[in-house]
Amino acid sequence: MIDATGAAARAHVTVIAAGDRIVSVTPSGSTAAPKGSRVIDGKGKYLIPGLWDMHVHLWDKYSLFPLYVAAGVTGIRDMGSDFTRTNRWRKQPGSPRVYTPGPAVMGPTLKAGKLAVLRVSTAVDAEQTVNQLFEMDVDFVKILTNVPRGAYFSLAHRARIHRLPFAGHLPDAVTLSEVIEERQRSIEHLFGFALACSSEEESLRGQRAEALDRKDRAALVRIHDRVYETYSEAKALDYGQRCGRWGISLTPTLTLHERVSLVDMKKLTSDPALQYVPASIRKGWDDPRAELERTSKADLETARLDFERGLKIVAALKRGGAEILAGTDTGDPQTVPGFSLHDELVLLVRAGLTPLEAIQASTRNAARSLGVENRFGTIEKGKAADLVLLDADPLADIRNTTRISMVVLRGKPYSRVQLNGLVRQVQALP
Repeated sequence: MIDATGAAARAHVTVIAAGDRIVSVTPSGSTAAPKGSRVIDGKGKYLIPGLWDMHVHLWDKYSLFPLYVAAGVTGIRDMGSDFTRTNRWRKQPGSPRVYTPGPAVMGPTLKAGKLAVLRVSTAVDAEQTVNQLFEMDVDFVKILTNVPRGAYFSLAHRARIHRLPFAGHLPDAVTLSEVIEERQRSIEHLFGFALACSSEEESLRGQRAEALDRKDRAALVRIHDRVYETYSEAKALDYGQRCGRWGISLTPTLTLHERVSLVDMKKLTSDPALQYVPASIRKGWDDPRAELERTSKADLETARLDFERGLKIVAALKRGGAEILAGTDTGDPQTVPGFSLHDELVLLVRAGLTPLEAIQASTRNAARSLGVENRFGTIEKGKAADLVLLDADPLADIRNTTRISMVVLRGKPYSRVQLNGLVRQVQALP
């Protein structure tokens, strides 16, 4: 058993669940199974808590929840969707546990695409929007990159009054230090982190704003290069320490950065799991091979370097003490609900986390960030009976999280045959 508390793996353990709760975790042989129990023989296998994907979007017309369960993902944090529909979906039997902000909050500019949004321009807008979300009874507030500066601080203030967590992007108009001071619950994607970690941050921030106003692409390229030339490991470590001190989690979504960099074309085009997504959804995806053909070699190399630099920044933030979350931005093209999370765990290990730390990013840390660590995230008495039984040791190789023998969700076991059936159920959607 790998309970995700940070304790060493334990052999010869019996876990007993009643209903949807764990009632005991004891050495095998010390506790008899209650009369009438269903006994699952886990000899030679490895038990971990149910996994969470902490950055997904539920914007497809179908509920793809069965795929999450089939991949051992028993909980998800939706980062912006139609609240009425998502609220209905998450109440259906067999759904993973879902935390949602309803519509995301964004500024007056930029297109929203498929994302359900509420727009804010001023401090008054932001205050009224948080009031509206509070009345909707959302789980938290999600903010996007282009929220104006005044609106951001108003939103943060009003969210605290309602005791409503807020999470999302690092807005362009706000510094990372300010976001930490406002106690944003989590920061997504690493957007803006390279600039924040530059020793010339203040000067480059001003230059970048001017270049954006002028739409001066050449200047933006020079500024981009200078940001990385002036990268300060000390600043990254300090930010990691401050985030850790104030309970601010970081969701780097490395799978997103890998996708946009086009560095693994085989995964983007030939991953067998892509076929689990209904054909009607896949038809709406752009072909990454066409994008590769129209992207210059110079831009591809820049994207590759940016991806590698992102791994370096995650490593520094983690060493500084930041708590990392596993999230994928599933809902985007070339993502597979549930299955893409395992790719994120691999990338987190590549960035310097241990396999145990990567598992914790998707279990214990997820529960902490959501403020529900008393209910989820670890295998302990009184916690939810959300479990994944593996055929091989994930601490020896994090890729073994894909070798799923059984999933337990809300105390209900799903055998390998049943999990395969869940995949076919989604594939058959029109």
